[in-house]
Amino acid sequence: MAGGIQDGDDEPITAINVTPLVDVVLVLLVIFMVTTEVIHEEERPKALAVQLPASASAEEMLSQGLLPLTIDRQGKLYLGQDETTYAVLSLRIAELKERKITPQALLSADERVDHGTVVTLMDFLKGQNVSEIAINTKKQAIE
Repeated sequence: MAGGIQDGDDEPITAINVTPLVDVVLVLLVIFMVTTEVIHEEERPKALAVQLPASASAEEMLSQGLLPLTIDRQGKLYLGQDETTYAVLSLRIAELKERKITPQALLSADERVDHGTVVTLMDFLKGQNVSEIAINTKKQAIE
């Protein structure tokens, strides 16, 4: 007989072969991962054009309670891509705290901005009990 040796058992096959199921699930997982990254790239806001000061230990920081703050060359304050004021920023911080999220600030300031402007913003954040403040820099070796 062409199917192998039969020993007389005429019982139906009741076991499920999971190999094709695993193959299909893995293909769907790969498709999901690729399309999620493409969607995420499209939703990511474009960065404001600021020249960051150089630092040998520059790192990226991402989290749920992140406040991406930018001060442009003219000293204007931005939250993400939108120009903002200290009053609006205060409301955003209060909203994060209300949702039990620890606010963290990522401060990107143009290197030509007055030092006092940056200090004023940092002082405001400390007054709002935002204790985690990171300063965004571009990675460059310092000589």
